[in-house]
Amino acid sequence: MDEKLQRLQRLAAEGVAPRLELLHALQRARRPLGDAWTGSRVPVVVALEDPGEELLELLAAFDPDRVAAHLEREGSEARLAKHGHAELRVRRGLAGFTLDLADPADSPAGRTTWFGEPWRWRADHTYVSQLAVAGGILARALSSGVLQVGPVYGGVSWERPLTGVVRALALHKGELLLVDDRLRRFDLETGAPRSERPLGEERISLARCYHGWVAVVNERSTVTVYDPHDRLCWSNYVGYGWRCLALGPQQLALAGVDLKVVDRETGLEVGAIERSSRVTGTWEDPESTMGLGRDVREIREYGPSLVGAAWRAGGHLLVADELGGLREHVVGPDGNRTIRTLEAVHPLGTKPPLVVGGPEDRVALTPGDCASTLAFGVGPGPRPVKLEAKERANANAAISALAVSGRSVWIARTNGSVEHHELPGVALHPPK
Repeated sequence: MDEKLQRLQRLAAEGVAPRLELLHALQRARRPLGDAWTGSRVPVVVALEDPGEELLELLAAFDPDRVAAHLEREGSEARLAKHGHAELRVRRGLAGFTLDLADPADSPAGRTTWFGEPWRWRADHTYVSQLAVAGGILARALSSGVLQVGPVYGGVSWERPLTGVVRALALHKGELLLVDDRLRRFDLETGAPRSERPLGEERISLARCYHGWVAVVNERSTVTVYDPHDRLCWSNYVGYGWRCLALGPQQLALAGVDLKVVDRETGLEVGAIERSSRVTGTWEDPESTMGLGRDVREIREYGPSLVGAAWRAGGHLLVADELGGLREHVVGPDGNRTIRTLEAVHPLGTKPPLVVGGPEDRVALTPGDCASTLAFGVGPGPRPVKLEAKERANANAAISALAVSGRSVWIARTNGSVEHHELPGVALHPPK
């Protein structure tokens, strides 16, 4: 039996044999069902007693390597499928993933969903997690752990396996840049590796590319910038709380509670925007003065956190907050000033939105919590341009990735589709 189990485990790991057969064999041998995923990057524990055939079929669809891209932190969880009156759920802990059954009322609403949809498609369907487009070439990072590159209107010229969560994907001058647990560069025409650089042992939380330059932020809040030749330019600790990163021709912007802008080549701070606030009242703290006087303190109300940023032409920075507000700033050595405020057509939600674009392109964004088909091509008018799904089958599929090239917007959805939209008549020029 041990030899048969080993053979089934090897075949399941190679994708040759169905994992359901291995789960049946483990159950008959009274071995831990988590052994069915031996060899995956994240260990799996199945906290179920004698699951039946229907539940085993649900377990067989679970792919820890795919789910690891979305449950990255300890304590995060998601539902995989319904089973009777209960739900099959996965939770990430220090030891890896734990699969068990739970009552739907055990978790707060929204905690176990992704973009308002059940998590089942995340386990057993392939979708695009990152997009990049330039010069008629489209690159796609798939949730199944594959990078595909080919013409924008169909076909795959070459593909490569992925080794981690893709944080950034970009095309520039015949080269493809990919940031996961390493910084890798490929020949865009043939897919041949050009260079590979490790990014340290700390997990990468944010990454952006611009014209061959790469900026990454790791989980210890250290920003590192590399030039187009993979040379290290600088590495600085910037503090915690940053939720998005934007890389431009001369500057790098970090946004979260506040906004910080630094010089791309030196790392020196050149401007900052503090979160808006106002005094709503005062209170006295006699203990702070030990009875020797009055200590009157302010009660201050703060504005929403910043959750998205992208550079535009002329050094203008578009910033989105968590309540759906869009502001455009010019940040320089002497401080900043607000150019104008754009109102979003739809609230951006509580999750960080997808914001893409660049100084040569339009800027497109979509709400992070939105299950509808919504994106914006931001131009000089008072309101963004709303992009609707072209096909009815995509109308309720959430957006998983965006790419912008010129005035073309490419939208990938959670059902695996990729749509192309044009923004005719939307000029992108800095306001005067």
